Amino acid sequence: MDVSKYIENTFILIESELSKRLEQQNFKLSQSEISKDDFGSRYCTWKNFDELTAIRLVWDAKESWFLVEESPFSLNKEPVSWADLVLVPINRSEINQHYLQQLADDILNEIN
Repeated sequence: MDVSKYIENTFILIESELSKRLEQQNFKLSQSEISKDDFGSRYCTWKNFDELTAIRLVWDAKESWFLVEESPFSLNKEPVSWADLVLVPINRSEINQHYLQQLADDILNEIN
């Protein structure tokens, strides 16, 4: 499997598990986008409209890192003040299924 497929599968795994956890805390998936650039960056955003808090999962393909961040928002505006919760750079020379599974587990364990 090529590196981009490993990373895509890892993003999908983290997104799925994070969705389950966030839905239990009354978050709803509000946006999901895959960049049309050559890098393949992507993100998903969940919002909790009771607490006016947003969580975003990002794969920054140019910088080669996964990022989970949080921002407050108001009902009339999108979140703009993102603060990093977890930032995990990847080592492309070590990418394999075991490495990325451990990376996903580490990210998810940091988000409680």
